[in-house]
Amino acid sequence: MNCALWYINCRAIGNASKSVADSFEKDVKQFCGSYIVKHYRKLWLSLSEILQKLGNAYARTYSTYSLFMITNITIAIYGFTSEIVDHGFRFTFKEMGLLVDAGYCMVLLYIFCDCSHNASINIASRVQTTLLNIELSSVDLYTAKEVELFLIAIQMNPPKVHLQGYTVVSRELFTSRFLLEGFFASKSSEDEVPHSLYACAHFSSSS
Repeated sequence: MNCALWYINCRAIGNASKSVADSFEKDVKQFCGSYIVKHYRKLWLSLSEILQKLGNAYARTYSTYSLFMITNITIAIYGFTSEIVDHGFRFTFKEMGLLVDAGYCMVLLYIFCDCSHNASINIASRVQTTLLNIELSSVDLYTAKEVELFLIAIQMNPPKVHLQGYTVVSRELFTSRFLLEGFFASKSSEDEVPHSLYACAHFSSSS
């Protein structure tokens, strides 16, 4: 339910930003004036602010959600790996349950991170590409100044989803967690990493 709500909100913002990018590209091709660039800069800043406020509004809910998913994945992978190391792969209900639990939580965490990443990319990337394709030599001084201000606004105020500053929700959050889980899973299969060492490393990486 939480993942679906987040997906709907990010998808809505992403669709709105895509429409703004399409309209901006079309208007710039027809006539690139200073008032057009200024108008879309205000629209872009509003979309970026909405995306950032989305993360702040649901910060407690989705911080808890992320920690719950990460903890579930950690316990499931470590338990599944320990079962294989101790008894071999026997297709027991316990092994299958741990594997399904880890896979299910990974999918939910991926959707949570991916939709935020796509919303951020839709807001920043296409508009920035359109601005960079404008030939400043073919426009007047005021328009060139507005283009420069727009690019500075994108650079100084990147549309990233923050959970009140604790973390940035993007694909990097998922990949870093996945690589860390894979590292400890491989280490536990080689020399059975002690539980205390694994817990300390997991805590330090989260902080």
